[in-house]
Formats: sequence, structure tokens, C-alpha cells
Amino acid sequence: MDAAQWALRIAGLSLLVSVLSLTWQIITWVRQSARIKVELRWGGVSEDWQYTVTGDPKNVVKALAQVDPTEYPIPVAALVIRNVGRSAMSIQDAGIQFPEGFTYRHRDINQYADVSKPLPPGDVLHVPVPIAHLFQVWADHGGNLHTTRIRGIAFLGNGKTSVSERFTLSRSDQPFIEERFD
Repeated sequence: MDAAQWALRIAGLSLLVSVLSLTWQIITWVRQSARIKVELRWGGVSEDWQYTVTGDPKNVVKALAQVDPTEYPIPVAALVIRNVGRSAMSIQDAGIQFPEGFTYRHRDINQYADVSKPLPPGDVLHVPVPIAHLFQVWADHGGNLHTTRIRGIAFLGNGKTSVSERFTLSRSDQPFIEERFD
């Protein structure tokens, strides 16, 4: 084996090491970014806005039946915004998105939570939205169907959005909610 063959093998090995190094750098960069997960839950808030979030997000009536209306008299849809990444991320806006083409956004719900601060890794931000407001907004914006599919949405500081899965909101749930929390 002459020197040219050795040089070619060393160059090939160097190329392999540099490709592996670049791949590792890309993996590290992706893993260290913030990742935001949004969930939409149903619950209730107390008069001082200390609130509970219940389970079973797919069924409004079943979830709100678990809430004690004497302790938590205001039924809410709660956006649970969780940073599951490794770096902080600012949340620019949050809201409830309706399929009819509109979003009940932060400018309407900023009285309930401060979504302008960066969300550190592992932290959770709860944004309660009174369910009565959702029914009113739905009616005001031409929501004439019996049911609608809503989802939580967070607008992130990097220009991206993160959304929850869609859940059904039904007009037949409204009498139960009004009666239970009146």
C-alpha cells in the first residue's frame, strides 16, 4: 500500500467523523429547543380565580360533573400550556380556536392569565376561559350549528403555533352548565 492509498483512507475516515459530528450537533440543537404542548381541559374557578382542572377533556358534562359548584362556581375551558422542551419560550398569545374561522384570543382573555412572560422548561401556564364566554362568542360569530369542534391554541415567540386536539362543544351542554353552576 502506497502513501496515496493511506491518504485516501484517512480522508474517508475524516469525512465519516465530520458527518457524525455534524449529525450529533443537529440532534443536540433540536433537543435543546423549547417544545410547547397545549391541552384543553374543563374545570371550574373560584371567586378568587384559584381553579381546578378536571380530567376527561372529551366530555364537557362528565368533566364538569366532577367540579364542586359551591367551591368553584365559574365553569371554564382551561388552556394548559406546558413547556416540555429544554429552553424557555415566550408565549405571545393564547386562545380557543373555532372551526367557523375565528379564534377567541388573548386580547379577550388577558384578564385571566399573563401569557406575556417566557415559560421556563418544565413550567405550566393555565389560561382559564369562562365557558359562558365561549357560548357567547360562538353565537356572536355565526355559530348556528348544534355542535362545534374547538381546540386550544398558543402563539409562540418564534412565530409558530401549538394546538391541542379538537373537542366537541354542544349547545345541549349549555343548560346543564347553567343549571349546575347557577
